[in-house]
Amino acid sequence: MSLSALTLWRPWAAAIAHGTKRIENRTWVPPRSMFGQDIAIHAGQRLDADAIEDVAADGVARGPLTPSTATMWVGLVGQVWEWASQSDAFADVVGPPRMPSMPRRAPAARRAAPSWADIDALLAECSRLEWLRRLVLVLRCTGLRVSQGIALDWSDVDLEARTLMVRTGKSRQEGAGRVVPLAPVLAREMAGWGRREGRVCGGSRVNSIGQITGGARHAIGRRWPRVELTREVREAVDAQPFHSIRRAFVSGLRAAGVDDEVRGALVGHAVGLTSDTYTTTSALWPAMVDAVAKVPEVAPAAVGFETRRVRSVSASK
Repeated sequence: MSLSALTLWRPWAAAIAHGTKRIENRTWVPPRSMFGQDIAIHAGQRLDADAIEDVAADGVARGPLTPSTATMWVGLVGQVWEWASQSDAFADVVGPPRMPSMPRRAPAARRAAPSWADIDALLAECSRLEWLRRLVLVLRCTGLRVSQGIALDWSDVDLEARTLMVRTGKSRQEGAGRVVPLAPVLAREMAGWGRREGRVCGGSRVNSIGQITGGARHAIGRRWPRVELTREVREAVDAQPFHSIRRAFVSGLRAAGVDDEVRGALVGHAVGLTSDTYTTTSALWPAMVDAVAKVPEVAPAAVGFETRRVRSVSASK
């Protein structure tokens, strides 16, 4: 019996094999013949010239490269090659690198962030598509990545304790999952979201090869143009329509006086954090709870149908 194997660099092999990295949202696509098949996950330890050349060839094969992308690929290969040539384990396999000096890339300009009002205007445009409105609202009030918002299950939500379990992420600290406090405004909205089974947002999903399906990107791409924005924010939104909502969360909390460490704990940034940051017993937890309490109420025009229905029923009692 033969079994195909996928060789991955550490630590990703262990993360995928043990299920701690459940969702892959990048664009690598396996051969169609492998869909639904079993594979072995191999944590490769040897590095040779052929492997490095394969990495470079893969970058070129993706299509025409911009100067910045080409510089990145060549720089990456050069750094790995130089490290290998000086390593006791690989020096006999990989010779000294022969590479001309490469120009350094200019630092990327910081993208402008939408305001809370901008996100609320987007929510109003999503009012006729409830699953999309839910997704945008969750991202607005939590700073989650879009793949995390789509993967969010009702079993991850504790409305009574006002906590949210985030089970996927990119940083090392997020690998085993993390707990974040729910903003009061989001907890109140979610209380009116009907049957609490399966995915919280629905309507879209991440398939077995890590691609977002169900029309989320197309739907958000049709609604952002309807929102009046400054030129700088428009450029940022056009480049990253979902990530701009995460950026709005971080920017809004910064303006509200929330410090870097607390913002980093809420959104899962790795800088300066420890695994203890992601539990309710962390010393940062009270500050995290105070921070999400500063997420403002949703503008009246952006309140969804389900929430309006709950409020009207409550008012009639």
